[in-house]
This record gives sequence, C-alpha cells and structure tokens, in this order.
Amino acid sequence: MSDKKIDLPVGLTKKEYFAAMALQGLLSNTEVTKAYLKDGLIDDIEAITMDAVEFADSLLVDLFEPGE
Repeated sequence: MSDKKIDLPVGLTKKEYFAAMALQGLLSNTEVTKAYLKDGLIDDIEAITMDAVEFADSLLVDLFEPGE
C-alpha cells in the first residue's frame, strides 16, 4: 500500500448540495418518479440525475441574480 497522500476537497459545492436535494425530492415523490418508470424499472437514471442538476443550476441562477 502506498503512503502517498492525496489531497481531496472536503465538503460539497452549493451546486452539488442543491442537486442532491433535488434528486432526493425527485426520487421520494412517487407521482414524479412515475414519469421515469417503465415496466417497473427506472428506464433512464441519467434523465433523473440530469433533471436534478438542471434544478440546481436554475436555483443558483435565481439565488445569485444581482439586485434581488
């Protein structure tokens, strides 16, 4: 085993945090996740995660608009 130290960032960015919260909300709401379901299985997990990131991006834009 190597003794080489790897410095990794600690914590989450705001975008990562908001995306995680959006993903949690999407997955916890059965009415919303029904749109992602096909034959009892999630048809496209990437679509759900991409939507969560889009929600996070939108929130960040709204939060950091100047003058508001």
